[in-house]
Amino acid sequence: MGQQARYLCHQAKDNALRYIHGAVGFNYALSNVSAAVGLAQVEQLPEFMRTKKANRARYADGVSGIVGLRLHEPPAGTDPNCWFYSLIVEPTEFGMDREELMQKLGERGIQTRPLWLPLHMQKPYRECRVISPERAVWYWERILNLPCSSDMTSGEVDRVVEAIASLARR
Repeated sequence: MGQQARYLCHQAKDNALRYIHGAVGFNYALSNVSAAVGLAQVEQLPEFMRTKKANRARYADGVSGIVGLRLHEPPAGTDPNCWFYSLIVEPTEFGMDREELMQKLGERGIQTRPLWLPLHMQKPYRECRVISPERAVWYWERILNLPCSSDMTSGEVDRVVEAIASLARR
């Protein structure tokens, strides 16, 4: 490992005794076994990305005809990693809100998750100054993250889409 990488992964301490930091550092020290597992995962990354992008496209196609639902689109000119598949639920159009859809999918054995609570709404930050949080709240109220494992099969994605479609207002 290079000297700069070692410095940063050991918290960028210029003086360890007095905790003087010369840069933003991290605590990323790994054992040899953990590093070997990490390298093995990195070698599989291209296949993981192909699967994630194919599943995202399958979700987007599957919900495209359902009124009140759409997958969040990445910004133009970007190459997203498709870590999450974020479904935007418009309650008045779809017939239920994100919370109800999450509950009904859970009853069918499909685990979904809401978008994280915006930082300004988290207890440690409630007293902090915030400027124009409306869009963050809008997304938080509507986004439901769909199952997104890198080993999901197309059949599993189809099962989720079919369950969502069966719950849509007719």
